[in-house]
Amino acid sequence: MIYYIFVIGIKDINMKTFLLVASLFIYGNLSAQQVHDFTVIDTDGVTHNIYTDHLDQGQTVVIKVFFVACPPCNAIAPSVQELYEQWGEGQYDVEFMEITVVTNDDDADVQSYKNTHGLTFPAISADGDAPAAVDPIKNGDYGTYFGTPSFAVISPDGIINYGLAFGQLNSAITATGATGSSEIAPSTNYNLSYIHPAGKALDTEYLTATLHPAGQSNPSYNISEISNGSLSFEYPSDQIPEMNIPTITITTNAPAHTGGLSALDVVKITKHILGLEPLTQPWQLIAADVTGEGTSSSLDVVRLRKVILGFENDFPNQLSGYSISNPEYNVALNPGGTVNINIEVIKRGDVD
Repeated sequence: MIYYIFVIGIKDINMKTFLLVASLFIYGNLSAQQVHDFTVIDTDGVTHNIYTDHLDQGQTVVIKVFFVACPPCNAIAPSVQELYEQWGEGQYDVEFMEITVVTNDDDADVQSYKNTHGLTFPAISADGDAPAAVDPIKNGDYGTYFGTPSFAVISPDGIINYGLAFGQLNSAITATGATGSSEIAPSTNYNLSYIHPAGKALDTEYLTATLHPAGQSNPSYNISEISNGSLSFEYPSDQIPEMNIPTITITTNAPAHTGGLSALDVVKITKHILGLEPLTQPWQLIAADVTGEGTSSSLDVVRLRKVILGFENDFPNQLSGYSISNPEYNVALNPGGTVNINIEVIKRGDVD
């Protein structure tokens, strides 16, 4: 049984790495191509863009091309899982994915396959747009397609080298610069700020920023608590260990009336609805949609009046007093540097 490995990318090449790559070329007949961009959704409902969510975050991604009824794919599955665990189970700088090549492998089929073999890495079925990832391989964009199972090791530089035996996979991953540990890069300093698009004052006490792995609620770190309210933090650090695709999520529990609302807002929204003086700024259009129905209507004016007069304390549709136009951020790696992140926050009803 022969297993073929597609190796994408070589980063920070030194002489040792060069010698390794040279030897792989002799025995594996490697070629170099840039991997195509693709986006898939795994059986757990998590979206993966190969560049934005992984390569741009400094991760190496190992792809197994397979299908559920493929005998050698099933035979090698435990070994792939073991290798995944050796490289940190996606928690550091290496992630694995299993992507089907047939259109009748749906989410249920692939999830059953995962359960049978105890696989913990993401798997993508035809329901999750598997063709977006595997069609370039099947079409020979990276060289001759050898069938299933075959593997890809995608490094942050996006170069593909193929033709390796399964036993060479470890070396191929290492050649990308991956370590499979928390020591992949120096810490980055992040400065988080809440801003209004027009520079208006905000009651930031109602806003909460948490850092967590993408698509997961745990572990979760309240940035304000960690930073003693400064919203400046270091990642990774003793307080925040390294995680897979760290993401900042912003939430708010602001009551309807937190200041900034007046009869003038009611007048301006009314004139906007009547077409007398249309609101022109994108943030004003968001603020004028008090009920969150996607447009402004007389219902927004009625609810806003009730809030201003104190007859209602909450907006309808379980909306808070603030609208956050960009609630999630992937924390991009800038090893040893500083990253400033501005979160735009808009007060509902406040168009003046």
